[in-house]
Amino acid sequence: MAGDDDSASDDDDSAGDDDDSAGDDDDSAGDDDDSGDDDDSGAPGPCLGDFTIDATDTPADLLSLAGCTSVSGDLNIVDTPVDSLASLSSVTSVGGDLLIADTTTLVGLEGLEGLASVGGSLEVRDNSALTGLGALAGLVTLGGGAYVYNNPRLADLDGLALLDAIAGDVVVHHNPQLESLGGLASVTVVDADLRIYDNYGLLHLDGLAAITEVGGDLNVAWNTVLADIDGLSQVVSVGVDLDVARNPALTHIDGLSSLTYVGGDLHVHDNSGLLHLDGFGSLVEVASDLVIADNDALVGLDGLLSLVSVGHDFDITNNQSLCQSYAEGIAAQIDVSGFVEISDNEGACP
Repeated sequence: MAGDDDSASDDDDSAGDDDDSAGDDDDSAGDDDDSGDDDDSGAPGPCLGDFTIDATDTPADLLSLAGCTSVSGDLNIVDTPVDSLASLSSVTSVGGDLLIADTTTLVGLEGLEGLASVGGSLEVRDNSALTGLGALAGLVTLGGGAYVYNNPRLADLDGLALLDAIAGDVVVHHNPQLESLGGLASVTVVDADLRIYDNYGLLHLDGLAAITEVGGDLNVAWNTVLADIDGLSQVVSVGVDLDVARNPALTHIDGLSSLTYVGGDLHVHDNSGLLHLDGFGSLVEVASDLVIADNDALVGLDGLLSLVSVGHDFDITNNQSLCQSYAEGIAAQIDVSGFVEISDNEGACP
């Protein structure tokens, strides 16, 4: 029996938060002693409780799940030597969380093609051989968040293409071979946080083009070759904080051209290639702090000319190519409720 203590939803955003698995697992794949039913009979039907497939299970042990049409609790596939999930081919729904983690032999998730609904969160992490999520292409409903991280060979998210709304967080980080977020192309609303960071091969965010609203934080950071964020062009509001940081290949933020409101802080910092903020041309209100700092190539702030109010502090600092007096003039046109600091912008002025 796997000793899992925490749920997949506990992975809020940290790349280091990898030691928790989804659900408090009462059963291993071959152990249904608390379910009160005949899960291990192989007869088709619902299987009650939580189930874990882990290093203690053999392919023969997985036959206990061969008849399950649904799992009422969590389904955890963790640190298992099996290279096929064919025994799960009858499962159409998981009532709790689905965790796929710490596998070394799973290249794909074949066997889960019939899965249509997950009542909790989906977490796919630390799978060293996994190249794709295509077997999840039938997944229509996800009741919690989607967490995909630390999968060194994962090339795409195509198996998530039928999801149109995600009730929890969407966290995609440290997948170095991931070039596209195309698998999220149907998602229109993210109720909680949307965090895309530490994906060193990610070229663009076009797979997010249908999203109009992010209820929590929107974080785009540490994506080494990300050239644009045009995939965010339909986002009208961010409920909490917006952070665009440490994307060295990013030269503009035109993808935020529909954004009118940020409910928390707006931070744009340490984007060494960023030239201007024209993408903020529709932005009217930032409810808390606005910080524009340490963008070495930044020369243009005209994208802030439509901004009416900043609810707390406003900082424009340490942008080496930005004209100080120009930055001061932009700030003077905005109603700022807190402190204003415009300093150490050392670019040449016209």
